[in-house]
Amino acid sequence: MSSEKHTPYPRTFSHIGLSVGDVEAAVKFYTEVLGWYVVMEPTTITEDDSAIGVMCSDVFGPGWGSFRIAHLSTGDRIGVEIFEFPNHETPENNFEYWKTGIFHFCVQDPDVEGLAERIVAAGGKQRMPVREYFPGEKPFRMVYMEDPFGNILEVYSHSYEMTYAAGAYQNPGVFMSTPKPVSVLVFDVNETLLDITTLSPLFGRVFGDEGVLREWFAQLVLYSQTMTLAHRYTPFGELGVGVLKMVADIHQVTLKDSDIDELKSRMAEMPAHPDVAPALERLKQAGFRLVTLTNSPAGASPTPLEKAGISEAFEQHFSVGAVEQFKPAPATYQHVAEQLEVKLDDMCMVACHVWDTIGAQAAGMQGALLTRPHNAVLPASNVPTPDHVADELMTLADHLIATRHA
Repeated sequence: MSSEKHTPYPRTFSHIGLSVGDVEAAVKFYTEVLGWYVVMEPTTITEDDSAIGVMCSDVFGPGWGSFRIAHLSTGDRIGVEIFEFPNHETPENNFEYWKTGIFHFCVQDPDVEGLAERIVAAGGKQRMPVREYFPGEKPFRMVYMEDPFGNILEVYSHSYEMTYAAGAYQNPGVFMSTPKPVSVLVFDVNETLLDITTLSPLFGRVFGDEGVLREWFAQLVLYSQTMTLAHRYTPFGELGVGVLKMVADIHQVTLKDSDIDELKSRMAEMPAHPDVAPALERLKQAGFRLVTLTNSPAGASPTPLEKAGISEAFEQHFSVGAVEQFKPAPATYQHVAEQLEVKLDDMCMVACHVWDTIGAQAAGMQGALLTRPHNAVLPASNVPTPDHVADELMTLADHLIATRHA
């Protein structure tokens, strides 16, 4: 074992455990008020010789008998275990902050006041007025709340990093500029809604490196845009096969017909990201019109979105094949506006690729950037900053809804 000192890897947060008096009521509260989704319905765990029974005896000691538990997940995939023990007790003082241990957890919602009202309406408490960290300088707000079961939760308007970062909102008054509310959200499909990492096993098998997926996808985007600039058009799927052959030549790898068939099959079967379905439902309930705009050609049913189970969430589906130009060509966005009979500034492009939001904003739309892995804002002069940015679709949905209600 090396004696060299290494900087510790920053571990990610997996889950928290909350103890309540009524697990069903807690699941109802956290799903309906905070929008978390159920991973496992409430179930009973009994003290016995099963693997889970022995595990719990190691944790709680002998004689715990049984308990009820449900598993939820937040929008950013943090797990929440809800426990109901038969001998549960409500402490006389549930906010003994001076005692060592965890005394609260925090959730993020751009509409702090609105979430506070919903928590109170559902039986919780507001422990203080909504406060600003930097009044008149930065828009960061917070409030301490209490759920109906006595657990203390805080609500932040912005991410933890942004709230405490010295460089955030350095330009006075910038945060006062709120984007104009829009009525139509136009969603990119590949990688934004559908998970392209399910193609990784193919690249791992053929190239010996799953990371070649990113090289192939970047080249596919590059040459689709090149074709548009050269006033040529080849359907995205056909171009994808050609780029795969090109990358294989670069890596001196021999492709088989079965490899190409597998690429086509996997592209047709990509699942939706876990945050997509709940975010789309929330946006529909908020009154937005939802459509898609993809570089992929229109296909026969069942389409990839139908197979992923999210097609019906959208009013219409658009393909760049209608104009035979790839995004971010202005004609692709203009076509959607014309077909929906709306103005470009009444639409917002939701995509995880900054080249897509740049194109949409240059055409007159708003841009909402979803910073999924391998995607980020492009900080350079004359590059339009997206109107909304979030690393998870539920969070981005909350931003869009808050703007609509502002």
